[in-house]
Amino acid sequence: MVVTSSALYSGVWQTFFDAIDDNVAHPTTPGTKFVYSSFPDTIKTTTTSYPVIVVNRARVKRDTEITLGEGIVIVGMTLSIDIYTTNAAQCDSLSNSVYDCIDTRRETVFTVADIKQLKSAGSIPSEVMRGGMKVHVNTLIWEFTFQH
Repeated sequence: MVVTSSALYSGVWQTFFDAIDDNVAHPTTPGTKFVYSSFPDTIKTTTTSYPVIVVNRARVKRDTEITLGEGIVIVGMTLSIDIYTTNAAQCDSLSNSVYDCIDTRRETVFTVADIKQLKSAGSIPSEVMRGGMKVHVNTLIWEFTFQH
């Protein structure tokens, strides 16, 4: 992977997105698109509009050191994934599927993409009202180092 400012963010994001999109199945209708780069613009007003998984953009950690020189780049980063469902149990199940997807690919897909020291930094569960429905949200957060 060629390291440029665009590859740093887009390459890391694409690695996470592809892993989730290719390996986490829709819980009720396999083959249905439900993994996005941002929350869909259409208003989700029915339970059949869910679940939705959003793979957010990667961010450089504020206290990170960026080392550029002699062909080495080391950047501390975070990335979060939001899971939206209308059922708490389904939210937990999809959270488990996403964790498992990333964990089982830690030494293969992510290492090949120069993502090292990948670890969970926790989750933030919440509930929101959207279109008159209660939506369960779980934000899963990962920390890692991009080394190239």
